[in-house]
Amino acid sequence: MTPYKKKININIILLCGIFLLIVIIINLKYNNTHRYESFTSENKKNIFIVTTISGKNYAKRVKEEMDLLNRNLNIKIMNVKELVLWSENKTINPDLVIVRCATPTDSKWISCLKKLENENVKVINPTKVLQLTSNKLTSSLHLVKQGIPHPFSKGGIHNDEKTLNTITEMFKTYNKLIIKPFTSRDQGEYVQKINKEMTQNEIIEKINKIPAKYFVIQEFIPYEAIYRVIVINNKALPISYKDVPTQNKWKVSVCLNPSMTVVPNPPKKLLETAKMAQRAIYDGGVHFIDLFKVNDEYIVSEINTSCNLLLHEKKAREVNHKYSNIAHYLAKYYLSLL
Repeated sequence: MTPYKKKININIILLCGIFLLIVIIINLKYNNTHRYESFTSENKKNIFIVTTISGKNYAKRVKEEMDLLNRNLNIKIMNVKELVLWSENKTINPDLVIVRCATPTDSKWISCLKKLENENVKVINPTKVLQLTSNKLTSSLHLVKQGIPHPFSKGGIHNDEKTLNTITEMFKTYNKLIIKPFTSRDQGEYVQKINKEMTQNEIIEKINKIPAKYFVIQEFIPYEAIYRVIVINNKALPISYKDVPTQNKWKVSVCLNPSMTVVPNPPKKLLETAKMAQRAIYDGGVHFIDLFKVNDEYIVSEINTSCNLLLHEKKAREVNHKYSNIAHYLAKYYLSLL
């Protein structure tokens, strides 16, 4: 084969390759557009349930209950990446967006939700609440300002002399403090306890365990137990979940914790404090509110907007509680928003 013919053959192969690549790109674009356009229907009410990348399990439970209550719905569960892809090719807006994830930042998916809110789509919980509650310092300062019983908090920064001075000043009032990331991570793994007997180097060592530049410095609450209350549209379900610290375990949880127990008839004061906390951030919505018990008082630990409640439902069923089907009550509220 002459060099000229070889060159022609190579050019033909290159052209065929380029053509094939163009066909693949067009096909992918068509498939993606078709896929995300199918998320909405002109004949039914459209509802999106937005989740984290991997957290779709409880969203499926909520969808099941919504379908049982109303068959004339088009409910799509999508993660945050799928929401962004949908928004690039959208035709019809959903009637309701249920958000089961949160971030304090203006991420791409939060920007998508904000755009939908500006187009009068109902987003629950709203982006302002998602961003407030997922920033533990901002939400802490907000709760205190609203008169909600909550630990005193200030902000801290790694490798910062002013932060060490803040800790020293707070030790004049409190014997023990908590330091933790702005955003909850890994079931509280990075929450640290410090006390005024520690040296500065020991405190710095604790600070260095927090994998974020900014963190929260907070009054330590010597609690007897921690409770979770589920508040839906300013009404608390008459069931609670509880965990108790021990001599060897001061950090406890009422989230994904197999050791937590059901409180079938929670005290009225506990439920009222939880409802008060919800009203302080939003009139309505769905919140999972964790509270410390100290003597006969309840102090709000934090407000969560999303959590896998499969374990909570399971534990409630084990004691035959009337309100074990939490997803049913969530579904009823969401449908009331249409």
